[in-house]
Amino acid sequence: MFNLNKEMTIGEIIEALPAAGIVMQKYFHGGCHHCASKNMEPLWLAAKLYGHEIEQILKELRELQADPDVVKAALELSALSARERRLRRESER
Repeated sequence: MFNLNKEMTIGEIIEALPAAGIVMQKYFHGGCHHCASKNMEPLWLAAKLYGHEIEQILKELRELQADPDVVKAALELSALSARERRLRRESER
């Protein structure tokens, strides 16, 4: 377990806790995986830029970090969501 804090970059958080992508998608449009600033921008700054409370984001990330079952469920949901998005795009063609 790592010491999750607001000074970490989004990239550091996602690397250490892949399920964090679920929280990032919720608060930061698209989940930050594609964003070039994910490795430069600290979490607190992203929260400020998007108008979110940093403590709520940290709370949700820490809940993921603390519960392996929640992490597993979040990763499964993420995979399902990605599949659903892909199917939606394909059906729109």
